[in-house]
Amino acid sequence: MWGFSGSTKTYPIFIGCLQVSGALLLFFDRTKLVGAALFTPIFSNIILLDILYEISPRAQVNSVVYQLLFLSTIIQQRHRIWQSMENLILPASGITNLYQHLIRYFLATVIAAGIVLAFNAITERFELWRLFDFY
Repeated sequence: MWGFSGSTKTYPIFIGCLQVSGALLLFFDRTKLVGAALFTPIFSNIILLDILYEISPRAQVNSVVYQLLFLSTIIQQRHRIWQSMENLILPASGITNLYQHLIRYFLATVIAAGIVLAFNAITERFELWRLFDFY
């Protein structure tokens, strides 16, 4: 694995800095949630690399255990997450139902994805991608 990841000095330094930052955030109650949220994609990547590159089972077990701890921290703090979402999404006046906003956001995402997929299908069907082929 390090034959690929170690070919650059930037990747290990970047991941190391993120891990140190996340560890420092886990020390304090007010920033524990941010630290766990920072560690979740990092350890998901580590677990995936451990599985794909067949790293030792001990390393895989350690990564999975740590990831479960981070996820349990996030689950324990779900009320804070929900409160933050309400404060960010809901306006000071008007609709006060978070579910309505989430449904609107979900529908907008589905419609946008449909438009992108339709555009992709049209460009593939009529070979319009050749118009943007500059090389």
